[in-house]
Amino acid sequence: MVSEREPFVAEVRLLLPPLEGAELVAVRAAEVVGRNAGFRTETLDAVGIALAEACLNGFEHGRNEGGIMVRLALEEGEGRPTAILAEVEDHGVGFGARRSRRTGRGGGRLKKRGWGLVLMRELMDEVDVESVPGHTVVRMRKYREDRG
Repeated sequence: MVSEREPFVAEVRLLLPPLEGAELVAVRAAEVVGRNAGFRTETLDAVGIALAEACLNGFEHGRNEGGIMVRLALEEGEGRPTAILAEVEDHGVGFGARRSRRTGRGGGRLKKRGWGLVLMRELMDEVDVESVPGHTVVRMRKYREDRG
């Protein structure tokens, strides 16, 4: 356990295989890092849901042979953690992030798929997607609640 006087700095990198439930390893890692850095449970719940969605998208749309890479990091300001950064990288065919937005209805029927990126954008403070054929990175940031 880190003492309150020591600044907590962490970075976790995970190579997740395309196995059922593998996204939960990333969610648990984000929870452990965030909890040790003093982030609130509600914040970590939002990060976990968004991270699980990003991982599931990476498994679904990436080339599953190599799995996905997940990077979690704490960003610091004024000597203490101010944000959790989560990146999910896959090597699939790529996509247009703007095309992935859903309005909620299509042809009078509620769409059941394609809500992952919308959900990520609702839960996280910043979401950026870089995608070209063969390489996609979803970068998400959630700020500490009491950052000022």
